[in-house]
Amino acid sequence: MIGDGHAYLDTGYSILEEGGVDSVTLIFNVQRYLVVDPGGETIANAATLALAQAFLKDYLKSVDNKGG
Repeated sequence: MIGDGHAYLDTGYSILEEGGVDSVTLIFNVQRYLVVDPGGETIANAATLALAQAFLKDYLKSVDNKGG
């Protein structure tokens, strides 16, 4: 199940929360974060939001350096 989505700056990339709802507390528990490209394809996943943001920062820097 997908929770909140976090747009990454104005790049078109997003970070989505993936997890499930606890049946007792009805609280959404994030299990991982999905890094999604502008076309909607998952390109990575991470255990924390900070790790997902760091991955995307490095990924976009490497794409820029390749001229793509």
